Amino acid sequence: IETIPKHSKIVLPGEAFDSLKEAFDKISPYTFFFPKFETTSTSISDTNTQRVFETLNKIKTNLIMKYSNENPSNFNTCPYNNNGNTKNDCWQNFTPQTAEEFTNLMLNMIAVLDSQSWGDAVLNAPFEFTNSSTDCDNDPSKCVNPGVNGRVDSKVDQQYILNKQGIINNFRKRIEIDAVVLKNSGVVGLANGYGNDGEYGTLGVEAYALEPQKLFGNNLKTINLADLRTILHEFSHTKGYTHNGNMTYQRVPTGQSENG
Repeated sequence: IETIPKHSKIVLPGEAFDSLKEAFDKISPYTFFFPKFETTSTSISDTNTQRVFETLNKIKTNLIMKYSNENPSNFNTCPYNNNGNTKNDCWQNFTPQTAEEFTNLMLNMIAVLDSQSWGDAVLNAPFEFTNSSTDCDNDPSKCVNPGVNGRVDSKVDQQYILNKQGIINNFRKRIEIDAVVLKNSGVVGLANGYGNDGEYGTLGVEAYALEPQKLFGNNLKTINLADLRTILHEFSHTKGYTHNGNMTYQRVPTGQSENG
């Protein structure tokens, strides 16, 4: 998405977008005309532009992002800030730049989660995926992290091992997220999920964690996992996963005892 040249042109009829067609079908045809979306394109960028729009058109993962300059009422952004701040002290208004960067980052992530290759990687992973709501920081006996062989300890209840197809379905199902840009929160990101079936979530990251060059290098072609995993970690929280297991931190199957 970030690599589409700014000076390109392509004309897309509004009818090409099913969601827009559905919305405009509800409006009197005598009042509105279907819009056309225009941007310019050079011969060099045509192939990449086409690839991006084809990818977006194939995405079925249902993600709704809500950007607002009001902090979500159920989201305390300052639990890690020890300055006595209230919940509205650790976030900042969106700017055109942070809104663009947030959108591009989420679109890139959803394109991956929606892909056949990602689904196959999960199904064929040579290790187990685990998650538990218990806190193992102070009681290692409650930890359900897979060991160096990618398997959980035999003493761990099998209920903490996740079904791989269930993981794929969970990441691809509909969720509506309130997005926040954090400021001096004490952490890089914060998130949670809620609702009867995890259909809602809140997700906030510091503005510097959205910078494309920081995440993908100056050429926007390098995966800087140490920085990129922040958004993956927080998005996993919106899907109901905790720190106990390997659904927010990697922890497989290198034998690391620390977060990583």
